[in-house]
Amino acid sequence: MKTKQRVSFFIGFLLVTAGINAQPEVGSLFFTPHVGFNVSTLLGHTNVRVQYVWDDGLGAASNSQTLPKLGISGGLGLEYQMKKKWALSVGIAANELGVRFRDFTFEDHTMSNAYIHLFYSNLPILVKYYVNDWLVLGVGLQPGYMLSKKANADFSRGGGYTVSSSADDYHRFDLSVPLSVSVNSAERMFYELRCNLGICNLMQGDWIPFLPTCLNESITLAVGYRFRL
Repeated sequence: MKTKQRVSFFIGFLLVTAGINAQPEVGSLFFTPHVGFNVSTLLGHTNVRVQYVWDDGLGAASNSQTLPKLGISGGLGLEYQMKKKWALSVGIAANELGVRFRDFTFEDHTMSNAYIHLFYSNLPILVKYYVNDWLVLGVGLQPGYMLSKKANADFSRGGGYTVSSSADDYHRFDLSVPLSVSVNSAERMFYELRCNLGICNLMQGDWIPFLPTCLNESITLAVGYRFRL
């Protein structure tokens, strides 16, 4: 099936599953667990570095050719219908973010399977607008706290090597602006596409002549269920 056909099929599927879905009443409260996946990257100063031991002493290699990284996403939320067209959503989520790097060979050494893995706990807060009974748009703020970080690279030259990355200088706190589009089905299932735009510089430390910039950016595709409370 060609790409255009797949996209058309997916859009058609969402329209069909939306069905005849009555808009929530004012004052309604929903519990909204969801699960999905992220496609993430890091914008700005991003690299992974390898220091290795060789016959002629110490050596180093660096890679800054980034690629998108896949990760899991999941969370729990509450949505309150404030007015006929407006709702407030708050929640807690876990997100695997970060970036991958292209494999490369330079002279007699090769770096492969390089990535920066960042694991966040997030608190998404969104105001949602009901375009109609099933299509919902959202915007808000999403604070985040980095629970763990890891840099990896497989290196072919030298006996032993150590891996470091720009993540060594990252703040644990993050802040992003989530923009969402979701479809609510008649069976209370919902499908959401969310873009998270980082607005908080992750870099910290003493840099000369100035502090570089690095921002999180991700797209999340999730499916969930709306339990009425």
